[in-house]
Amino acid sequence: MKANLNVLIFCALLAMPVAAVADQATPSVNQPVHGMTMQNVEQIFGAPVKKVPAVGEPPIARWIYTDYVVYFEHNIVLHTVSKDKPFHDAPPAPVTKIVSGHGD
Repeated sequence: MKANLNVLIFCALLAMPVAAVADQATPSVNQPVHGMTMQNVEQIFGAPVKKVPAVGEPPIARWIYTDYVVYFEHNIVLHTVSKDKPFHDAPPAPVTKIVSGHGD
């Protein structure tokens, strides 16, 4: 079950729009950056609109702000994904089967 959840999270991160991933290459001062703690993020950027509880192992939580979503592993920022560049016209990402090597 844990392996399936990790695969699901991995696939979701792979399906992120290219523009959102490209934004991570040059972090903005206006958004949390990789390595910040939850406490730092809340002190600097204020409380999020919504805090989504952590799931999986390692636990992945997300905080939803008006213009971006912050993903945390434990209490450390993994990624910040901007909402200002929607990818509505892009075709869906191809789905590929992931082989775990555990006889699944």
